[in-house]
Amino acid sequence: MLVAAVISLELLSTIRAYVGGEGLYSKGQKNATYYLAQYSVSHSEEDFQQYLTAIAFPLGDRRARLALQRSPVDVQAAREGFLAGGNDSADIASIIVLFRLFGHVGPVRQAIVIWTEGDGYTQRICALAARMHPASQTGGRSDDEAAIRSELNLINRELTPLAARFSSTLGEAARMTRSILVLALALGSILTGLLCIRVTRARVSERDVKERGLARLTELYAALSRTSQLILRVSDRGQLFDELCRICVGTSGLSLAAVGLLDRNSSRIEFIASHGVHQRHLQTLATAAAPSTLSEFESPYLALREGRAQVFNGVRAPAESIFRASASFPLRCQNEVVGVLCVFSQEEQFFQKDIIDLMEQLAMEASFALESLQREADRRYQATILADQNRILNQVASGADLTVIFTTLAQFVEAQSDGGFCSLVALDQKGTPYLLGLAPSLPEGLEREISGPCTEAICSRSPVVVEDLAAYPLEAPLRDFVRQAGLHSVSAWPILGSKGQVLGALALYSRRRDNPHRLNAHLVGICTDLAGIAIESRWAADRIQHLAHHDDLTGLPNRLLFNYHLPRALARAQRVGGAVGVLFLDLDRFKVINDTLGHGAGDDVLCQVSKHLLECLRETDTLARVGGDEFTLLVEQFDTPQDLGDIAQKLLAATARTLAINGQEYHLSGSIGIAIYPKDGVDSASLLKNADIAMYRAKSSGRNNYQFYSSDINIHSVERLSLENQLRHAVARREFEVHYQPKVNIQTGRISGAEALVRWRHPQRGLLLPGEFIFVAEEVGLIGSIGRLVLDTVCADAKRWRDEGLAPIRIAINLSAQQFADSRLLEDLDSVLRETGCDPHALEFEITESVVMTSPDKALLLLEQIKEHGITVAIDDFGTGHSSLAYLKRFPVDSVKIDYTFIRDIAVDPNDLAITKAIIALGHSMGLKVVAEGVESATQLEILRRVRCDEFQGFLFSGAVPAAEFEQVLTAEDSAQPKVRKGSVLATY
Repeated sequence: MLVAAVISLELLSTIRAYVGGEGLYSKGQKNATYYLAQYSVSHSEEDFQQYLTAIAFPLGDRRARLALQRSPVDVQAAREGFLAGGNDSADIASIIVLFRLFGHVGPVRQAIVIWTEGDGYTQRICALAARMHPASQTGGRSDDEAAIRSELNLINRELTPLAARFSSTLGEAARMTRSILVLALALGSILTGLLCIRVTRARVSERDVKERGLARLTELYAALSRTSQLILRVSDRGQLFDELCRICVGTSGLSLAAVGLLDRNSSRIEFIASHGVHQRHLQTLATAAAPSTLSEFESPYLALREGRAQVFNGVRAPAESIFRASASFPLRCQNEVVGVLCVFSQEEQFFQKDIIDLMEQLAMEASFALESLQREADRRYQATILADQNRILNQVASGADLTVIFTTLAQFVEAQSDGGFCSLVALDQKGTPYLLGLAPSLPEGLEREISGPCTEAICSRSPVVVEDLAAYPLEAPLRDFVRQAGLHSVSAWPILGSKGQVLGALALYSRRRDNPHRLNAHLVGICTDLAGIAIESRWAADRIQHLAHHDDLTGLPNRLLFNYHLPRALARAQRVGGAVGVLFLDLDRFKVINDTLGHGAGDDVLCQVSKHLLECLRETDTLARVGGDEFTLLVEQFDTPQDLGDIAQKLLAATARTLAINGQEYHLSGSIGIAIYPKDGVDSASLLKNADIAMYRAKSSGRNNYQFYSSDINIHSVERLSLENQLRHAVARREFEVHYQPKVNIQTGRISGAEALVRWRHPQRGLLLPGEFIFVAEEVGLIGSIGRLVLDTVCADAKRWRDEGLAPIRIAINLSAQQFADSRLLEDLDSVLRETGCDPHALEFEITESVVMTSPDKALLLLEQIKEHGITVAIDDFGTGHSSLAYLKRFPVDSVKIDYTFIRDIAVDPNDLAITKAIIALGHSMGLKVVAEGVESATQLEILRRVRCDEFQGFLFSGAVPAAEFEQVLTAEDSAQPKVRKGSVLATY
């Protein structure tokens, strides 16, 4: 109303301005006609200036009108025109607004028409002035001045009614405006009264709404407080959700509250707690498909999906809808939306901002309580898992059977898997056959059949998920088991060991047609780790058990396991009146292999020999490795002792098989002793002892044979043990002597050298030859010490003889295989030469063919080092061993010695003669000196002279004599020319 009044007053003010402007306009036109008429009489410039001043007013108004009628309107030009027309500058804006807004309305439009007509008179006046004023003329002064004055008078008369019409028109506009103003005031008064009534009623209603809202907010704050206290009162999620719904419905305005969870399988909401009226609405809400537009049915789904509150205030709710407003608020746990709180009201626009804010806080408090419950549940869950884990670990630590541990673990997995069935598979240490399969909750026998997913997980070393077992490729028996058990899906995980090796698989089967992967990754890791610890513990226990009872190198039973089986075999034989055979096998000269080629090669030999022995035995026989190169065999099923002899012969053949070591071929032999229960002993200890005694009898009989035990052997074994002890004392007491057997040049008959031969000066038995103790010395490892003593003695004697001025000769020393393989040989040699001051050129080393053939490359290197010392090398017993010409050509050998077995019958056996000739010819062709051993007759010597043999030694000239006696022979030879004659004092030794 006030606006209308202001507009009306402004309009009246503008009309007033128009009236004032019209007065100036009309007055200007009349004054212009007057002063122009005066000028036409007086022709005074002053009168013309007065004319110009008067005509400026109507001309300015004309310019303003034309500017307002242009398109677009030139407001600035209109303002300048009105100023030139004498209008007040304060009224010009209103005049322009009135012209533009009401220029086409009733009286205003009529006034503009009259204004335009008046501008036509202004143009006539200006035209007359142009005719009268000299500056305006193109020629002389006009002659029709009288006519001009007459026309001016006519214009003046016509302007008067025109001004009256303009004023009348503006008056009519003013009256109409006044009427509008009065009407507006009346209507305004009426409207003001009505508005006051409405405002009063609105304020009363607003006060009531605020009071109700305040009461509801108070109730919501109380509900919020009760929700905060839920964390102290509730113990599970179900109780929490039920209490939350009761608290919400206890607030005025809320008729129904419910908590729902999303069923991810059906994509529908499942309400697990509710309170209030019309709960059947929840069924409709749960089963309704989410619409494409926002509605009361979609808001719970949006709250779950988007994680923010969704409000539906019923603006578009149909008339039949039960609730006019609803809201859904997400419930969170561990930063994840797990549920939705749905509240419903029968009031439209119930959920305003303050109520929504409080409800969101209430949902946050419920989420906090839910989080607290989840933490407590997780704590109890972790405590349960830890307790079960410790229980399983305690079973492992206590050595429980793997089946018991797997059963406990399977029950633990099933308890955490929501209805799953666990199956566990363990591999053995070789990784191929199953050590154990177990599925306690599945039909019996299924754990042996279900291998497809587990096998795939083991082979791929990654989890396997099969959502439809019907479509999985299974073998027929397995498919039948799956169908009978009603299994539809399975997940399988590999069980890995501490070093990443696959130990087995854990599988979880389900009767549901959904994703069977129901265990979280952390729990799967715990279960597979526990299974891996259990399997590795079983492996370790089996390994310890195996190591305790088996030889780690060959895998054969060891002495402990053999001693376990032997008494039981004896007990069985005693019950049935049967017999038991025990065979004791020892490898011949194995120490040479070990010392020459190294322990690695020795281990390889033992493995190969063990394999060869096993290949010739029966499954009922028990072969064990009881020492370094010692094996025992337990035989129960045999008829006669000859059967044991046959078995022993097979063992010897297996021992003699070719051995491949470092790309070279080698051969060994064995010696076997046999003892039989009950003839040779009634207990394990006596049988093993007697078999061992028989084995040593086999060795002393030339090796590579077998011997049955007898009492005579036992006596000999006792003597042998006594001899071993006496030998050890003899080495410590230096009871060994060196005798020298001369070597004679066949062509000159002079002594060219000697062979050093050891003798044992036994305190009780007198002087013993090497054949009585050397074998035992080799067996017990004393040959090295005896050899060092011989080397020391020979070097000292040679140095003394050289110092005494005797003719220089070479003394040959025999090196055994053990001495030759000893890595300290050169070190001992250098030490003795340095201590005695002996010239190494006075020494010669004799070795057998078998010694150098054991490791040719190593022997070649050692011989070259010996040669660098100035010591010569001779091959002893040539022709009785390998006689490899290829190796003989390679070795730095100076001489060969023909074995006495070829010399003994050289006079009567053509073959021996032929062999002797061949050896001599071969030696000479290679630049070697040839020495014949065991020459005992002049006939033998004559034959050797004819076939050009270089040297000989034997009883024909002299046997081995003590150092002092040999020194006498050397002295005598220097003073005379001795004759070779049989029967001399020297030859009788």
